[in-house]
Amino acid sequence: MKIALIKKPSLLRDLLLNELKNLFSNYEFKAYSSKEFNRLFQEQEHLDFLIIDLDTDIDFYSLIDSYKKSNKKIAVWASTLDNTDLFDLFKLDLNGYFFNGMEKEELAFAIQSIVKGKRYVHHELTRILMNDYARVHHHSKERPVGVFSKREWDVLELLTKGYKNQDIAEFLFITEKTVKQYVSSILRKLEVEDRTNAVITALKNKWFVL
Repeated sequence: MKIALIKKPSLLRDLLLNELKNLFSNYEFKAYSSKEFNRLFQEQEHLDFLIIDLDTDIDFYSLIDSYKKSNKKIAVWASTLDNTDLFDLFKLDLNGYFFNGMEKEELAFAIQSIVKGKRYVHHELTRILMNDYARVHHHSKERPVGVFSKREWDVLELLTKGYKNQDIAEFLFITEKTVKQYVSSILRKLEVEDRTNAVITALKNKWFVL
């Protein structure tokens, strides 16, 4: 697996690259600046996974379009929550959406998930992206029958509103342990790895309106 990171040259980038190499000794990592844009394009057939820092001076939309056509895995990395490109990038349904401050364990989980064909969205970006998505797709659909119990629907709706397990427990007058059981059941039925992707699935299917 060959993975490329587009990020401005800095000590932080060097440390990050070394960290990634230590975490994934069986993967090949490369780092590029925006000035190496043409070279990166020339090497795209030899790359499997591209991570783009949104703070780099690069036409990432053209780059994303080219790599998507080549069926490459793509993730973008945001440093702030007010980046105006986030919602448009979210609509492109990329493989990953990273955010500054990720611990190495979370970064490892994100990359492993994407390599395995799953989608990763950092929890800091979820509410912003979901709120924008819901505003555009504001008409709810009839919920499918026989998928969830009434209580599971209640829990899923609160998840879409950003409630934590403790908040859900207090709102529904149940224990936090019971909430965890409902969440596990929801993830299993939706065949998703985490609550972020459960929320994405629910809103994409227009089961709820925020």
